[in-house]
Amino acid sequence: MSRLKRVLIFEYISGGGIEDVQDFNFLIPEGFGMLSSMITDFASLDFQIYTLIDSRVIEPFKSSHSNLLKNSQLAYTEIAHNEQVKSQLTHLIPKFEYILIIAPEFSNILEDLVRDAEFLIQSHQKMLNLPSAAISIFTDKIKTESFLMQYGFISPHSCKITEYSTILDPSHQDYVIKPIDGVGATDTYSIQLEDNSESIEMVISDILKRSSNQNLLIQQKAIGIPLSAFISSKNGNVTFFTINTQHINFSPVTDSSQTRQIHYLGGSTPYTEISPSIRRTIYEAASTICSLFHFTGFFGIDFLFDKKTNNYSIIDVNPRVTTPYIAISELFRENKHNILESLFEGEIKEEIHGSKSFRKTDQNTIELQ
Repeated sequence: MSRLKRVLIFEYISGGGIEDVQDFNFLIPEGFGMLSSMITDFASLDFQIYTLIDSRVIEPFKSSHSNLLKNSQLAYTEIAHNEQVKSQLTHLIPKFEYILIIAPEFSNILEDLVRDAEFLIQSHQKMLNLPSAAISIFTDKIKTESFLMQYGFISPHSCKITEYSTILDPSHQDYVIKPIDGVGATDTYSIQLEDNSESIEMVISDILKRSSNQNLLIQQKAIGIPLSAFISSKNGNVTFFTINTQHINFSPVTDSSQTRQIHYLGGSTPYTEISPSIRRTIYEAASTICSLFHFTGFFGIDFLFDKKTNNYSIIDVNPRVTTPYIAISELFRENKHNILESLFEGEIKEEIHGSKSFRKTDQNTIELQ
């Protein structure tokens, strides 16, 4: 009997990377949900799977994967303190044929983890991630805008919040303020300015007081339906591409405030009402990224689609697997397929039927419908 292929999956939130209780509780639904779906998918392709698990989610982890743990197809190290993470990864990475890292972009977490792994891997091993050189660009939303414009794609103009005067336009009153390296709409605000410079200074001052991240940008707000593309790449070629909706909530900071905080609540897949021309353009953006960085893995593109004018604006490139994976993975299973086939076998040519919505619940889980 041939030996099973071996994969190390490290998901930063559920893998012990964050100690702060508030941050952990906010981010764990997506992180744990993606890890669980990936374990199921890799197991069905007969992989031997290893991961790290934060002690705070050890019980739901063992309950979700009891059969795989029982037959030793899945193994793990329990992490009690985040200081253990780096040493554990340094020890584990050389032992596996495949390494897949899921982590937030803020504070260079994803970039540093992938760069460290790149330093450790040998020629017989394969990373299932964008390279650190790509992550360095797409972690920074201002660099991302420059990259997209260089290749002819449309992105709203933005600048560092300290340089806000360079972006103000008398004909433009709506702006977005968010972290340059943010994830999941954290510390993201929509603002409507009044006709005076004092207004923007007051708004910025208030947001800086509220935000846990002071490395912010201001961006001209674009119009459209919030959507995302989920992309698989194998050796620099797009092998699966789908469009998803994003469910966004705008909550006023105060009753009479011109500032509203943006919250990401979930989404649904697929979104089929996009025009062929805009779908083709977003696909071209995905294909450009895949071919330039010649990698195998998943990533996402957030964009706005204006149905009325048939225009688009790319808001962000997420250089890692994104939350829609949880719903897409389930859809593939219902169609007797596995989304990971797009990484190992090539382009998914079969039509995947059905749809799924996903949302964050108050119980810190992702619910599928």
